[in-house]
Amino acid sequence: MEYGNIIKRQLRKLGKPFTVTDGEESTGGWAVIEQTWRRNKSRFEENSSRIGRYYRDYYNYIGPYDIDIKALSDDAYVEVFGERFYFVLKEKVSVGGVTQYYRGILKKEEVGDDVFIRGS
Repeated sequence: MEYGNIIKRQLRKLGKPFTVTDGEESTGGWAVIEQTWRRNKSRFEENSSRIGRYYRDYYNYIGPYDIDIKALSDDAYVEVFGERFYFVLKEKVSVGGVTQYYRGILKKEEVGDDVFIRGS
């Protein structure tokens, strides 16, 4: 039995509406997006280096089976309630060779991000 549709319905109940944009193409859906510090407090604090601060503001992503995040380019981003995130990890979750959902790790883009912050 395929559970992807069941999971997709639950994401609509429990998740947040999002839009993923890759180049000129955008698509939307519902996903659970939650800060990782709720599970790992060491990631909650900012870090600094000799050239300035960098942030490790990571979020867990659980999204529907029909938005293939693994096919997205590195420039793709996710928008949720006006905030922009990009993927640092993308995984497909399959049962019996059928994709049920996608999970990933997102990093929040801070206002004024530059190559040092995004690339850290």
